[in-house]
Amino acid sequence: MEDAKPVIPQPPYLWPDTRVLGRHAVYASSPPFRELVGAATRIMGVVPDLADAGVEMLRQVVGRESLEVCWLVIVVSPACPTRERHLREVMALANTCAVAGRNVAFRVWPLPSLVRGDARVQARPPTCLCLQGPADAPSHLAMGSVCDLGADPWHPFSLNLVFAPEPVLLNSWRQWFDWVWSRSSPLTDTSVRIPHLVPAPGEIAAARAWNDYEALCRHPDSPDAAGMTGKVTIDPVTGEVTAVTTQGQPVQTPTQGTGLKPMDPLFARLAAVLSKGALVTVDESTRIRPTSIAINARLLDQVATRKVGRVTQHQSYTLNILDEAVAKEVEKCRSVAPLLELLGLQLGKGQRWVPAAAMPLLEGELGGMNKRAQELLASEVGQDVAAFCRSRDVQVARDLNDIYHELTGRQPIPEAKLEEVRGLIAQRLRTMVRGRITPQICSTPVGVPAQTASPNLSQWGTLLSLLSSAMTALRQPLADPYFDRNFKGKQLGRVEYLGALNVFGETWVGDDGRAMPAAVAQEQMGKIREIAESDQDAQAKCRELAVLMDGTPAAICRAADLQVAGE
Repeated sequence: MEDAKPVIPQPPYLWPDTRVLGRHAVYASSPPFRELVGAATRIMGVVPDLADAGVEMLRQVVGRESLEVCWLVIVVSPACPTRERHLREVMALANTCAVAGRNVAFRVWPLPSLVRGDARVQARPPTCLCLQGPADAPSHLAMGSVCDLGADPWHPFSLNLVFAPEPVLLNSWRQWFDWVWSRSSPLTDTSVRIPHLVPAPGEIAAARAWNDYEALCRHPDSPDAAGMTGKVTIDPVTGEVTAVTTQGQPVQTPTQGTGLKPMDPLFARLAAVLSKGALVTVDESTRIRPTSIAINARLLDQVATRKVGRVTQHQSYTLNILDEAVAKEVEKCRSVAPLLELLGLQLGKGQRWVPAAAMPLLEGELGGMNKRAQELLASEVGQDVAAFCRSRDVQVARDLNDIYHELTGRQPIPEAKLEEVRGLIAQRLRTMVRGRITPQICSTPVGVPAQTASPNLSQWGTLLSLLSSAMTALRQPLADPYFDRNFKGKQLGRVEYLGALNVFGETWVGDDGRAMPAAVAQEQMGKIREIAESDQDAQAKCRELAVLMDGTPAAICRAADLQVAGE
């Protein structure tokens, strides 16, 4: 264990990890999800067998000022580790929090003692916690067989999962917990008096028989167990398990015969990043119409479409309501595409994937754009649309008369047609003044690509796009001397951009990314394009790009050495 490396798992994960079981690694904290508990502002769930360690963890949890809600159901059973003093301690914690106006409560659920024939049946539920952070952070479920808030000793057969559930699953969990909480008993001076039972020791002969049985299970000597007495090896990097017999012959693990193929380490690495972002598109239902108004050719006594043989003529007319400079700036605020191109990575044609770290930046810019557009409109139009229309009526009528005379040779334009245009102007301005100028966005989570043998489904294509786009996004600001123009008029700058787009945690990225010389950035961007456009399959391209990415710090060092040597 001296060489064991500390592990801080990131959701989703299963614990105990095979590397921990194989003593190649140790958890940096116990239980492994302690960091999630510490960051959670709302904690709900079911805790079986609460004892000393769990009570101490609860004391630390409720002691945090950032905690908003903590509702737990403590499950007890005959001869379980939970004692009356444990229940009294957590009841005291809840009472103290209640006096301070904090939303902390605990309940108890005693399991019935069941006997089936000559055997005692005890169905103990798993630990099941819902850990919620700030409003913009995902919720996590921590569930598993280790009791006492995950502090109990665990063994190789312990199974615990920590993951961010999909919204549908989280809603089902919410309904389930509501039912459990409603059926459980509040902690009172009566309900905390759990009987102090201890496991019955039984007869010495029975204990000896059980010990013999355990020894037999640990050291099977029957012919059927010949293949099980070999060596089991755990890969210290991937955690993959392999087994061989005492004669050195490979033994098939259970999952190898079930179609559960080991996940390619690079695939897992890329897919883990993909799950930490979402596809972002413009919600077209929130996009207002342009500041200029389309005038139907009919209003000018013209034909919108005229066809002569194979030739088709289209006539269109627009009326600019606002001053040209104001209209130009407002139109900029209506366009979200440039911002998505800046903060989103391209997964496919028309598909922009925005990492979770970039979403606050994106929302901040959208809010800023909408505010600027509304301020421009307020300064130009004001809140009285009718008054603004009256101030522009003479000019609008004159311009319409001029174009009408030019097209028809007649004037003035009929009053009914002019009144229809006035109605269009008023309606458009009311929509703009009262509504939102910058459209909203839709965020759709992206699932991990299915690992399938189907010849019709691409497993690596999306991951290739993600990897190449992410690498390009970090290098382009260094390779292009004009890239920083993209930040003009925005709240974000290069530092925020690089921090949000560094989805693979490239270590060379500093505060402003200047650790990479422009020459190295240009060279690597050329290699990225070369690899992406090569004839290799997507998986091979991903491998080459990963090698290039992981070797970047060494490439920067070599460039620095060459520069020093040249000087």
